[in-house]
Amino acid sequence: PIFTWGRILNSYRQASSNQKMQEEDYKKERNNLRFEVTESFYNLMLAGELLNLSQESYAQMEKHLQQVESRYENGLASKFDLLRARVQLANLKPQLIRARNSVTLAENYFKSLLGLPSSTEVRLQGELKYEPMEIELSQAIGEALENRPEIIYLKEAENIAIAQVGLARAYNKPMVSALYNYQFQRPYHWKEEWGKEWNATVVLQFPIFGGFSTRGKVLQSQSQLREVKYNLEDKKEEIELEVRDAYLNLYQEQETIISQRENVGQAEEAMRIAETRYISGIITNLEFMDTQLALTQAKTAYLQALANYLIAKAKLTKAMGR
Repeated sequence: PIFTWGRILNSYRQASSNQKMQEEDYKKERNNLRFEVTESFYNLMLAGELLNLSQESYAQMEKHLQQVESRYENGLASKFDLLRARVQLANLKPQLIRARNSVTLAENYFKSLLGLPSSTEVRLQGELKYEPMEIELSQAIGEALENRPEIIYLKEAENIAIAQVGLARAYNKPMVSALYNYQFQRPYHWKEEWGKEWNATVVLQFPIFGGFSTRGKVLQSQSQLREVKYNLEDKKEEIELEVRDAYLNLYQEQETIISQRENVGQAEEAMRIAETRYISGIITNLEFMDTQLALTQAKTAYLQALANYLIAKAKLTKAMGR
């Protein structure tokens, strides 16, 4: 081909952009899977921490029940206090069972994401730890609009649509091509000997009438190009909204961690005071159990906030296209 009015160049551009689109689609699936594994990892870790907390609360309640039984035998506690302590311990048993089941379910889901058999033993390394993520919202949005696979995918789709417009316009344009042929053969001109010959041709092709199909194809390709542009703008707005949501959620969980950490400290101090005052007979059994329940709830909320923060950080990282 000597001159094809852009047919070959636009076809090459389409093929190149299509390859890049598939690469970005693959990258998108990898990012989604990475987030799912990260989320499952922290959920499994949270389930393990909540199981430890349930076991701790159960052991603490057993110890308290022994104290109540001792006080009851010595006439320092009523039968109501004894029954209430036994009921409270019995109520903690189903919570402990649910916590163990939650660990099993979270572990099975985690294994399935990793493609591991359910019989495989998994030991997690790490901890639910708060590490602040310093980033401005504008920076996060800018990074997302530059790196997200969906944006790059649609930009390549736009390039394909532009090339398609060029191809449509070339349907009624001339083409120039050249042919060259060389032969070395025996027999040659019916003689038992070697001979050679060659020929060269220059071809000009010019469509005379195509039933006005070129105009229709151009209009169709231009319409497809506009559609891709609209989709690209819609996707940018969607991604910006996703980043804003992830960003606000991250800092919401950060504030929750700070407040819950202070709450745990206060609940632990209240529990130490309650233990001393109960032994001294200053507070009732009901007040002691309320204090213990408040401590368990505070620790649960703190652990949940830590896991939510780490998952929110992973979600923001995914939204930014990292």
